[in-house]
Amino acid sequence: MKLRRIAPVVLLCVLAAGCTSGATEGSSSEGQEGAGGTGVEAVTTPEKAREQVVSSLKGKKIAYVPIGQQFDITSLWRSRLERAFEPMGVEFSAPDAAFDTQRMTQILDSLINDKVDMIILQNPDVGVLSEQIARAQQEGIYVIAVNELGNQSPDAYVGADHVTMAADLADRMVSDCQAAGKNKIAIIDGNGTDGTSIATNEGWDPVFEEAGMDVVSTQHSRYDPAVANTIASTVLQKNPDLCGFAVNWDVTAVGVGEAIDAAGLKGKVGVYNIDASGTWCDALDKGIVTAGAAYDAAGIGTAAAMFAQQLFLLGNAPGTSHTVSFVPYTIVDESNVGTTSTACYGKS
Repeated sequence: MKLRRIAPVVLLCVLAAGCTSGATEGSSSEGQEGAGGTGVEAVTTPEKAREQVVSSLKGKKIAYVPIGQQFDITSLWRSRLERAFEPMGVEFSAPDAAFDTQRMTQILDSLINDKVDMIILQNPDVGVLSEQIARAQQEGIYVIAVNELGNQSPDAYVGADHVTMAADLADRMVSDCQAAGKNKIAIIDGNGTDGTSIATNEGWDPVFEEAGMDVVSTQHSRYDPAVANTIASTVLQKNPDLCGFAVNWDVTAVGVGEAIDAAGLKGKVGVYNIDASGTWCDALDKGIVTAGAAYDAAGIGTAAAMFAQQLFLLGNAPGTSHTVSFVPYTIVDESNVGTTSTACYGKS
């Protein structure tokens, strides 16, 4: 079944949040003094426009808090943010949550108490940071979420369209399985309660169901490649005739591929996943993974910096408007990975 596809690059309001331009009850514009207010003037010059942008950002405290700083993708976002903010006079910080949700919550509470001007975060669970996001906005702090959208809407979200990518990836997986005369598959997601896990399952579940795929296992890797490897090894012992694994992150997909290789099933059991970093491309070269959705990971960091500039320049009170933006992607395998610019980031 082909799901209705949506455009890969969109900007839309999160309807549940009720997009408005006026202040809402409980919100505050405290901390936004010096912001541009209504954007650049209708009649301006390049010099004046830059002056307004820089003045709206200069001296602002912006903190970047991903789930962990040690991954190709999160370090890539940090690099893009630093490059964008440095010439603007921003006080930029990047505390490391080290993949610890409790620590991340503590970091956000501290940043809110310190009255930073903006927090750019990666949400590890759809509900766990809702209180912090809402409180930050009430305290006059803008919140931008990257690649993980929770229940509490930030001022802006930018990331991959995991629902549509997963559906496209499932279509590819189904085609390969049908060609091989197989119908058993397994799913390995992240935490299960994070936005990416929920979105990917919403994307590929209907495709697998419509195609009559037999999903023999659905388990959570906690985004740990070692856990994913152990899960895959157990699934393969029980299902040596498996067609393939659907995995929602490339780092864990490599762990799955290594389990397949160790079981002597490389080339017989496929690995289909979201994301395509340099580490994943190395695994593709070795035949350990099969196909992936390569989205514009670098573009997410750049777009987050652009959203930051826009929010400060327009000067609307935090929490009064909410936007979502998706970056483009391509399904890649060994046939087209070399010509896909969004694949293999971080590869030297």
